[in-house]
Amino acid sequence: MDISRFDTGCRIDLGRLKEEPTRAILQDWLLEYGRAKGDPVRWIDGIVKEAHGWPQHIMAYVLPALRQLKLTGGDMTDTGLQTVLKEGRDQFYQTRVDEFESMELRCIARSVADVQPGGAYQ
Repeated sequence: MDISRFDTGCRIDLGRLKEEPTRAILQDWLLEYGRAKGDPVRWIDGIVKEAHGWPQHIMAYVLPALRQLKLTGGDMTDTGLQTVLKEGRDQFYQTRVDEFESMELRCIARSVADVQPGGAYQ
């Protein structure tokens, strides 16, 4: 079908990737496209833990990782990883929210209006 499972506009449910293929693709992206210096295992571990093999989640973390590596000249710092993980989460959920219609957003907002941050939704 010539559709990449990592295409952010793709809506074909292909399921999760297993851990080893996820690690392999992350290593390729970080080293080849991000020009990461050194061993990318810490960054790969962090992204794998957050993405759970889901292609859209993986992409949400890869794009900030590549930007971060470009900013630092390929250095993979712990601070940089934390930035990548935060931006990846934010990007993924922002993309999900952007897909909602205005009526859906109002409904969701009303349903959680009284929930305090960190609180449980009943």
